[in-house]
Amino acid sequence: MIHRSYMLVAVIVSMVLTADVMARPWSPQTDETTSPTTDSSLDGTASPTPAQPKPNAPTATEIAGWIEDLDADAFATRVRATRLLVRSGADAITPLTEQLPTFGREGVTRGAYILRQIAISSKEEQHRQAAVTALETLATSTLPTASRTAVSVLNDIYELWFKQAQLRLRQSGAIFTTTQILTTKNTRESYPSILFGGQWHGTIEDLALIQRVTNRPHRPTNEQY
Repeated sequence: MIHRSYMLVAVIVSMVLTADVMARPWSPQTDETTSPTTDSSLDGTASPTPAQPKPNAPTATEIAGWIEDLDADAFATRVRATRLLVRSGADAITPLTEQLPTFGREGVTRGAYILRQIAISSKEEQHRQAAVTALETLATSTLPTASRTAVSVLNDIYELWFKQAQLRLRQSGAIFTTTQILTTKNTRESYPSILFGGQWHGTIEDLALIQRVTNRPHRPTNEQY
């Protein structure tokens, strides 16, 4: 659903924004924009580790063991488990979601970090969405630490997706601006807008990114482009 304070001003044929187009998967350009809140110390790497398929996928038993290790006493064990679970990708989402509410603060933080890495690095849209859904579930937890951590990570993901989509749309010729509208109360209100004109040279897939820009649950108040 597009945020009510958004107004799209587009000089393009409306049929390009069909449900089929909006549903097409999009792989985030993680090399163009990085998140300021990435904590590489959690998995001992200098940069986010993409969730990539491995020749020998880990077993459910191995994944369960790594999840338990997120709360281990030894720091090196926790770091190793974090790294291995990030590499496990989508296979780790369900068991991790089930276990996270039982962990202490560091275990929850590491679990949320793993889900974040899957959400921003996976090449599969369904895996990215599954990781976000898991975080949304964690955000409803009655445990304050788990809830706050999940909300913080979700905000981070949404903001990163927004910046990636905005950058790609701008590179394709879209203009981000602010439009003033005269309201029924005879006052003018400003709305963030996206203009598509003669300078637009993007593709239908690029247009699908509009949902990343407009569908931000925690968009800053009075945002200006």
